[in-house]
Formats: sequence, C-alpha cells, structure tokens
Amino acid sequence: MNGAQPRLGGKPKLGRLDFNLAGMGIVPAGTHSNKTFRQECLVDAHAIDPVLLDILFDAQTSGGLLIALAAEEAETLVTRLRDRGVREASVIGEFVSEHPGKIFIEPRA
Repeated sequence: MNGAQPRLGGKPKLGRLDFNLAGMGIVPAGTHSNKTFRQECLVDAHAIDPVLLDILFDAQTSGGLLIALAAEEAETLVTRLRDRGVREASVIGEFVSEHPGKIFIEPRA
C-alpha cells in the first residue's frame, strides 16, 4: 500500500469553493466525521490550515472529485477532460511509497 501525497502549493484548484464559509465553520457534519476517521493517517496535520483540512474532508465531495490512475496516463486524461470542457481538470498529487497508508499534505505557500 502506498501513501497519498496531494500537492496543494499556491492556491488549490477548487473552483468556486467558498473558503469564507468553511472559515466560519459552516461545513456539513459529515466533514468532521470524515476528518476524525482519517486523522491518524495524516502526516504533520498540525502544519495544515484547519480550513483547508475541512475542505479536503468535505462530506459533499467524498469520492466525486478525484480520479486515481497510473501516473503515465494522467496528462492524457487531463487533456481529454479539458478538451471536453472540464477546465479545472489537473493532476493534484500522487501515490508514493515513502509513507505507506498515510496522507502527506504539503502546506500551502
């Protein structure tokens, strides 16, 4: 089993997401359950903006925004999605062997 390593340097590509609402704590209750369930998998969670953590564990987006596939297929898929109007399609991370079973989120710049 590999670990997940999302790359969130700079502004995350999260479309029209409202960081202000999340900053006020206005997130679905399931978000807190998701975060609690996976908290022990996070590496250096204290270094991550708590609002960003709420957004990443948002119960409304669980499973709907991410696609995992072989690294060598990623850019082709991104190009095809963009050609079909999915402007925000991008590679946002990778699975790595350095921390199996863990999620390492690089803090935003």
